[in-house]
Amino acid sequence: MENSEIAQKIKKYHSDEIRLILFICATDLTKYSDDELVNFTEDIEGRIEVLFEPTFLSSISDYIQIDKGIIKDFHKLRNTLTNLYSSQWHKKMKDNKTYWFKVNNLSLDILQKLRLNYIEPLTFIENNFEVDWIYEI
Repeated sequence: MENSEIAQKIKKYHSDEIRLILFICATDLTKYSDDELVNFTEDIEGRIEVLFEPTFLSSISDYIQIDKGIIKDFHKLRNTLTNLYSSQWHKKMKDNKTYWFKVNNLSLDILQKLRLNYIEPLTFIENNFEVDWIYEI
């Protein structure tokens, strides 16, 4: 596999990570188990600090069309989410309805601006995170 092909697959993977985070944040999480919520926090924590950076968002424009206004929305969502970080913050995702409502609205707004249709997070994971190409590197 050529380097440019690998680079494109990595960019696509990162754009899928961004979509997943938006889908998680746009979801009513009350119906999910604690284990699923922990997995969701692992998908978010430590990733949004990189994935939601303006230069990084601009670098994946082949996969997600992002303008400067949306970059500000990503920044606001990142700050809102990182304020939730703490021990067992997966419980806050479900229990702190007022705070999660804010996260939810920010995410839905970004999805709308990006013209992305909402997909349930577990369905999205199942359909989009096959990374068998990694073994070809």
